[in-house]
Amino acid sequence: MDSVIINFKDQEGFKLNDKLKPQLSIALPNRALNLFKKYIIARKKARANRNPISKILEYKTDVLVNQKNLTSKVLLVAGRGQVKKFHEFLESVEIYGEKLGRVFVEGKNLIITPDFKKYRVLANPNAKNDESEFIQVLSKALDVSKFEVIAGSIQELLDIYNHKGTISDEFDNQFNDLINEAIENIPELKILKEKYPGISESVSDDFRAVIINDIQ
Repeated sequence: MDSVIINFKDQEGFKLNDKLKPQLSIALPNRALNLFKKYIIARKKARANRNPISKILEYKTDVLVNQKNLTSKVLLVAGRGQVKKFHEFLESVEIYGEKLGRVFVEGKNLIITPDFKKYRVLANPNAKNDESEFIQVLSKALDVSKFEVIAGSIQELLDIYNHKGTISDEFDNQFNDLINEAIENIPELKILKEKYPGISESVSDDFRAVIINDIQ
């Protein structure tokens, strides 16, 4: 790995310790050099106010972890009907003074899914046709009076689909939340549930851990 030299405006720079390289981010090309004394002050302040992820990953040291550089993910298999509960949990529980949802950013370092469907390797030549048929049925549901109270949620699902061009993880989570919340009052949602083909996006996530919630 190449050496990194830290330069300053008012004095000669120094070679950065290799252990500190993961903390670096690429600076803007037009950013001015810092004064050495300001660097020392900022460094001490950063050590005293380490972010929660640093305290979790490097709890025995004062190393600072640059969260922007973290690429590994944790997959949390919540179980059907449990995804929303975990969303609420992330927003209600704090660690080191910060909400879990900000420490473990969903979609970046944390993936929450109701099941393993997205991660099964299945060859289904009719998958796109099934998806297209389902979206047509979902669109027609907007004009069905029995679905009037959830028309806003259905339109939001269609907007997500049109933006992504496929049934994504976000679409899947919101669709399953809608089914679980409304099917008791709107039994006709069973038709949509039966036609739902599931996620179709490709997966190449770098998972470091998989957590399965209370599989019976």
